[in-house]
Order: sequence, then C-alpha cells, then structure tokens
Amino acid sequence: MTQRLRACRAAGQALARLHAGDLAHGRPAFRDMCWDGRQIRFIDFEYFLPKRAGRLRKMRDISIAVLSALFQGTDGPRYAFCVLSAYYAAQDTAPGIVRVQRSMQNSLRVTR
Repeated sequence: MTQRLRACRAAGQALARLHAGDLAHGRPAFRDMCWDGRQIRFIDFEYFLPKRAGRLRKMRDISIAVLSALFQGTDGPRYAFCVLSAYYAAQDTAPGIVRVQRSMQNSLRVTR
C-alpha cells in the first residue's frame, strides 16, 4: 500500500474517532491534516464548535474529506474509497449512515 493510501486510511480512522467522541472538525480537507507516517493529526479547526456534533455536522465532515480526496488527481477515487472504507470500518456503522441518509431524504420529501 502506498504512503498516500496509508494516509487516507489513517484520515478515515481519525475522523471516525473524532465523530465517536461526538465532535466534528468542520472542514477536514486534506490541507487540514498532518501525516507523520503513522497517524493523522487535524489542524485548523476554523469551523469547530465545542459542543456535541449532530449527524449533519458529521456528514458534512465526511463529505468534505471525500471531496478533498477526489480532487487529488487521477487517483482521487481510490483515495476517496480508502477514506470512506476506513471510516466505516472504524465506526462499524455503515448501516447507521444509511439510516441517516434515508431520514434526510424522508425529511426533504414534498408531501401533497
């Protein structure tokens, strides 16, 4: 596994740990992460709120991390997949994420 893929895996795991503590970074783009070859450290908490993070803030974090990965050139999709799969594996809550997405879809439906 390349150094970049290891960093992406570590980023997904670190984000999952942050979310498990009911915190959200606010903008976890790759430029706001430091990789030392072993672990990821988040920096630049511009949009951080020191209160319990709800599902939407966590989903925003995941979306930003994935978009940041996708913008890494031709390997972007591999990096995005690595971030997401590491996040899901660390949280072991892939079904929970699906429930959140479905509840959001249900709340956005227009009723007649």
